Amino acid sequence: MKRPFAVIGFSMLAAFLVVTNITHKMTIALLAGAVVIFSCLIIIKSLRKCQFAIFSLAGVILFTTLFISAESHYLSEVEEMRGKEMITGVVCETPKDTDYSATYVVKVDDESYKVRFSSGEDHFIEEGDCVRIRFSEVEEPQADFLSGNLASKIYFTFFGGDNCTIEKTGEENLYYKHLGDAKRWFTEVIMKYLPGENGAIAIAMVIGDKTEIEEKVVDWFNYSGTSHLLVISGLHLTMWSVGIMSFLDRNSRLRRYSPYIGLLCLLGYSAITGFTVSVIRAGMMVGMVLVGRILKRDSDSINSVGGAVALILIKNPFAPGSLALWLSVLSTLGMLAYSGKVQSWLYRKSDGTECRNFPFKDTLFTTIAISFATAVFTLPVFIFKLKLLPIATIIANFIMVSVAMMLMYAAVAGAIAHVLFLYPVARTCYFITGLCGKILYYTSEKIGMADWSTVSVEHDYYKVFFFVLVLGVVFVLGLQKRKINVLKLFTIIMATAFLITSVYCVSYEYNTPSVEVMITDSNPVIVVTSKRENVLVGVQKKKHENIIKDMINRHNEKKLDNVFILKTDSKSIAEISYLQYAFDADNLFFYDDCPAFYSENYVGNVENILISGSVKVNAVDTDCIEIFANNRSALITDCKNTELVYENAKKYDIIIIYGKYIDNYVTIIDSISKQTQVVYGFEDEQLSFYLE
Repeated sequence: MKRPFAVIGFSMLAAFLVVTNITHKMTIALLAGAVVIFSCLIIIKSLRKCQFAIFSLAGVILFTTLFISAESHYLSEVEEMRGKEMITGVVCETPKDTDYSATYVVKVDDESYKVRFSSGEDHFIEEGDCVRIRFSEVEEPQADFLSGNLASKIYFTFFGGDNCTIEKTGEENLYYKHLGDAKRWFTEVIMKYLPGENGAIAIAMVIGDKTEIEEKVVDWFNYSGTSHLLVISGLHLTMWSVGIMSFLDRNSRLRRYSPYIGLLCLLGYSAITGFTVSVIRAGMMVGMVLVGRILKRDSDSINSVGGAVALILIKNPFAPGSLALWLSVLSTLGMLAYSGKVQSWLYRKSDGTECRNFPFKDTLFTTIAISFATAVFTLPVFIFKLKLLPIATIIANFIMVSVAMMLMYAAVAGAIAHVLFLYPVARTCYFITGLCGKILYYTSEKIGMADWSTVSVEHDYYKVFFFVLVLGVVFVLGLQKRKINVLKLFTIIMATAFLITSVYCVSYEYNTPSVEVMITDSNPVIVVTSKRENVLVGVQKKKHENIIKDMINRHNEKKLDNVFILKTDSKSIAEISYLQYAFDADNLFFYDDCPAFYSENYVGNVENILISGSVKVNAVDTDCIEIFANNRSALITDCKNTELVYENAKKYDIIIIYGKYIDNYVTIIDSISKQTQVVYGFEDEQLSFYLE
C-alpha cells in the first residue's frame, strides 16, 4: 500500500471524532465490531487485498483501545486525588498574570499529568520553581474530551483561597528555570525595541506566548481566518526548516547538509518554545519529512504527516481535543501536500502570457500557493470548531502569511544581533519586525471586523447544506464515468446554493428579533438582537466573555452596541466595564444609580430601553426582565419570583425560569406551564428563541 501511515493516522483521528460523541457502551461495541471485521479481512484470503480497509480498521482498533485505557487512567487519577491533601511539582509554563488572576500550570512529581492553580493574588512564582499545593477538597473535573485541557494533560484545576494554597518549596528545576529565563529575555528584548501591540504580536508568533496580546486582536485573527498564525503549528516549523533548507540548497557545498541543519534548527526552535504540546505535534510532522530526506528516500508528505499523527495519538489519545492539533495537521498538509500543486498550476497558466517574465513571479506564486493551501485546509476548523465561515480567509492569508514569515525571521535575527552587540543591526531588524506587526495588526482588524468577512454557520440551513454536500461528494466519487464533468456541475450548484443560503440568513433570519439566554452559575447571560444591533442585558462576568462572543457570532456580528447593567456593586461594574471595552460597546446603561466616576458616560435609572425602535427591554427587578417585540413577549426570571409570575403568566408568550433552587418550585411551575410556554433554565444550559 502506498500510504499506510497516512491511512492509520487519519483513521485514528476519525475514530476520535466518533468515540467522543457516543456513549461508553457504544464505544465498546465499536471496538468489538472493528476487531471482528479486521479478523475476517486477515483470515479470509480473498479479502486480504483490501489493504485500505485493513489499515483503516487497524487505526480505529488501536486508537479506541488507547482511548479506553487513557480514560480509565484519567478516572483512576480522579479517585486517587480525592484521597490526597497535598501535591508537589514544578511550574512548567510561563505564569499568566492578568488584572483578575494569576494562573500557574504545575507538572506533578512522578506523574504524567499537570494541574492548574488560579488565584486572585500574585504569589511571585516563576517558571521552574518547585511548589507545594495544599487543598482540602477537589472539585469534580469536567471530562470534556473535546476541550484543550486533557489535550495538554491538565487534569485538575485548583482555585486559591483559605482551603487551597500554593507555596514555594525552595527548590528549582534548572531546565524549566533556564527555559523560562530565555523566554523572559526574548520577551524583554522584543518589548524594549517594540513596546505595545506590535511587540505582543511578534512574541506570540515566535514563541507562542499570547499573554501580552489583547483578546480583541486574537478575535480579529479568528474572524479573518488566520488564527493559525498565533498558534505554534506546522506552518511555523515548516517556515523555519524549509526556509533555511531552501537557502542552503542554493550552495552546492552545503546542499548535502541542508536536511541535517534543518533538523537541528527544528530541534532548537522547539527547545526555545519549551517543547510545548503543540510544538511537539508540529515538530513530529515536519521532522518525519526531514528524516526521510536524510535517509535519501522520497518522503511522501501525506504519509509523513499521517505517521506523525499516529505517534501523537499513541502518546496522548486526548490530543485532538486541542484546536492547535487540527491547525497543525491541516496547515502542514496544505503546505507540504497541496501548495506545490497550486504553484504548478499557476506556472502552467502563466506560460504564454505577459506574466512569464514577471521579476518576482516565483515569490508571488509561492505566497499565493501557501496562502491558498493553508486557507482551504484550515477552513474545516473554523466551520466546525469556531462555527464561523471566514469568507475573506484567502485574501487575509495571502497578505498575512508572507508578512508573518518576514516578521519571524526579522525578530529572531534582531535577537541574535542584540546578543552579538550589533545594536544598529538589531534596530534595523526590529524596525522591519514592527512594520510587519503593524501590517498584521491593521490587516486583521480591517478584514476581521468587516461585516462581510465572516458568516456564522450556527443556522439550521447550514446544517442541511453541509449534509447535502457530504452526500453529494460521496455520490460523485462513486461514479465511474464522466466524474470530472459531474464534479464541476456539482461544485457550481453547491456554490450557488451556499451563496443563496448566506444572503438569506444574513439579510433576513439574523435580523429577526431574537433572544439568546445562557444560564450560568449566577445570573443568566442575556443577549437581545434585532436589526444588526446587539444588547447585553444582566449582571455578567469576565469569565462569560466567550459565552457572549458565541451568542453574537451566531447573528453574524462581532460587537455589542449597548450594555444594560442591572446591579451596580463595585465588583460587577469592574467586570462589566471590561466587557464593554472587550466588545467595543457604544453605550452603557444602568438600572440603578452608579458611582460618580461613571457620571459622564452612563444613563442611569432606566427602566425601559428600546432596541432599534422595535424591541423593548424592561427591567422589572435585578433578577426579572421583560422583553417585547413583534407583538410577542418573553419573561426571564429567577425561580423565587414564580408566585408573582403565576399571577401574570398569560401576559407572556414564553417564560424562562432559572435559579439554584428551581427544584423547590416544580409544582407551581407546572401550573404556569398550563397557561403559557415555560422553559426551565438549568446551569450551563443555552436557550434561544425568535420573537416573530
